[in-house]
Amino acid sequence: MRHPRMLRPIAALALVALALVAAACGGSDNGSTDTAGGAGSTTAAEKPIRVAFFTALGNTYLEATYNGLRRGFEGRDATITPFDSQFDPQKQFSQIQDAIASKKFDAFVIFPVDGNAIVPLMKQAADAGITVIDTDYPIGPRFDTSDPQAEGVEGSVLLPAAKFGDALGELTVEACAGKSPCEVALVPGFLKSPFDNAVMDSIEAIVADHPEIKIVAKQEGRLLAAPALGVVQNLLQAHSGLDVVTAIGDQMASGAEKAIRGAGKTGQVEIIGASASEIGVSAVRDGRWFGTSISLPETEGEVAAEMVQQAIDDGSVDPVGVNPVERAELPGFISKKNLDEFPADFAGQWKG
Repeated sequence: MRHPRMLRPIAALALVALALVAAACGGSDNGSTDTAGGAGSTTAAEKPIRVAFFTALGNTYLEATYNGLRRGFEGRDATITPFDSQFDPQKQFSQIQDAIASKKFDAFVIFPVDGNAIVPLMKQAADAGITVIDTDYPIGPRFDTSDPQAEGVEGSVLLPAAKFGDALGELTVEACAGKSPCEVALVPGFLKSPFDNAVMDSIEAIVADHPEIKIVAKQEGRLLAAPALGVVQNLLQAHSGLDVVTAIGDQMASGAEKAIRGAGKTGQVEIIGASASEIGVSAVRDGRWFGTSISLPETEGEVAAEMVQQAIDDGSVDPVGVNPVERAELPGFISKKNLDEFPADFAGQWKG
C-alpha cells in the first residue's frame, strides 16, 4: 500500500503563517494575501499565480485544507488570498462575484457553503479566464461523484457524500456485530444539510440489510462538541438500550464520548466519528471509539494546487475529479479491527 507524504498530520496553525503582505483584493475578510511559493521561484516556463481561496477561517478542517493548498504551491511564485464566508452562503456568493469583477485572480479554489447557489457564477468565472477548482463539497446537486458538475469548474477534489456514508454504514454494522437488536442514534451536523442527508441515506441503505439494527433517533449536533454533548445526554435518557452513536463528524463524537462517560456507560455504547481528526484517530487507537471514517483535508488542498498549476501551465486538468482517500489508497475508515492497514504514524490531517 502506498502512503504518500500527504498522510503526515498537520502541524499547528503557526506552520501556515509565512510572510503576509497587503491584500491583493479588498474583498478578503482577513485582509491578507499569503505568499505561498516565494517570490522569485518561478521558472521562465511558469507564470506567477494569484489564487482566491473561498473558505471559512477558524475551522480546523478547512485550516488543514489551507495548509495543503500552500504546500501544493511550494516552489512556485503563488499568492493565496483567503475569503472568509463564515459559512454564510449569501456572503460567499457576493465574495465570488466581487472577486470575478476585480480581475485580480488567475484561479479560484472554492469550499462551497451552498454548492447549488454558486453554480451560475462558475461560468462567469471561466468566461473571465479564471481556473475554478472545487474542494470538499460539490458545486452542483450530486453527492455520488468526485467529478465536476457545474460548467466552468475545471477540477474537483472531494470525498463524495455517498462514499462518506458508506464508510459510516459499514462501521455501524461492525459496531453492532453480536447485538440483536442493536439500537443506533445518528448525529448529523445539521438535519437540513443536503450533504448530511446524503450521508445518512447511504448509512441507512447499508444497515437496511441488517434487520437487527434499528436507527432509533436522528438529532443534529451542529458540528460542535458542546451541542452534541447535550444531544447525546438526551438520547441516553430517551433510549436506555442505545448501543451505538454514529456522529457525522469527530467534533460531535467527542461530545458524545463526554455524555456517555458522564452517564457511566463507557464501554456499553460504541462511538463512531467521521473524518479522521487527530482526536478521532487517537481515540480509535486508544480503544475509546470504535472507529472514524477517513477524510484527508490537507490532501484536498495539495491536489487542488496541483490542478490549478496543470490548468494554467498545460491548459487542462487531468484527472478532473479526484477522491483524495482513493488517491491515497486508504480504507474508507479506521477502526479497532483494521488498525494494521494504516501506517503506525498515521494520526489524521486535522485537529478535530
